[in-house]
Amino acid sequence: MKHVIDRLNAHGIRLSRDRTGALRAGPASAVTPELAALIRDHRAALLAALAPPPDPAVVLEFYEERAAIFEYEADQPRAQAEAAALRRTLERFALPDPGTGGIDAVIAALTARRANPSAS
Repeated sequence: MKHVIDRLNAHGIRLSRDRTGALRAGPASAVTPELAALIRDHRAALLAALAPPPDPAVVLEFYEERAAIFEYEADQPRAQAEAAALRRTLERFALPDPGTGGIDAVIAALTARRANPSAS
């Protein structure tokens, strides 16, 4: 998604969400038909990229609840329960896979993004 945003920025187009959550791109004079199609094709991902990140505490609570459910109600070993809980958490909050860092990497990334929203 970063490549789409970078391409739009290179043409002087700035993206934002208005108070209703709608995607805005401007200035209008810089939006060519080709760039308008690019924006249309990637609207959902662009809106997601512009959305504020979820609260790390909420994400962690969701993860911990799912891990407990998988472990105690589905009788899964703890490591398997945590892996399943991580997958479910990433899906629920539309977060990227942290690789080997697990939930700690997810929480660290969210905390950093909330501290510096312009860097995301």
